[in-house]
Amino acid sequence: MDRVVLSFDEVRLDGCRAFRGIFKFPAIKCVPGWTNNLAVYIVGMIALPLGDSFIMINTEAVERGTTGAREAVVGVLQPPAREPSDARSTATMEEYFARVRDCLARQLPSDAEEFDRLLPHHPLSAVRRLQRHVLASAHVSPEMRGRALRPA
Repeated sequence: MDRVVLSFDEVRLDGCRAFRGIFKFPAIKCVPGWTNNLAVYIVGMIALPLGDSFIMINTEAVERGTTGAREAVVGVLQPPAREPSDARSTATMEEYFARVRDCLARQLPSDAEEFDRLLPHHPLSAVRRLQRHVLASAHVSPEMRGRALRPA
């Protein structure tokens, strides 16, 4: 799996019907030159349909430095009730990191929005904050508003 959809919902952009999504990718799949990294790349999008076309506003952020901090904090605050069913031991660190890389595009409990206030500098928190800013401050011109989908 190369990516996971963390959320997708209908929103209002200056009163017009729009759609918002957040996607998580392993950074090694998206960032040129990153070949041996455990970072995630978060992409947020807001799509404003305009008849046969649309306007897409992307908000993006990538983990830098130490990775896994959000997952570790949430793991301490909310330890899993039981061991994951796919848990298994590894013989080498190379095998361990290969397994971790395969799991980067998976939705985790730490991806929940409730943890954004605890970890405001994490890329996922930053993308959500930017999306809220865009939705609160963007304006749709009268010309584009006439082509936008009517609120349901």
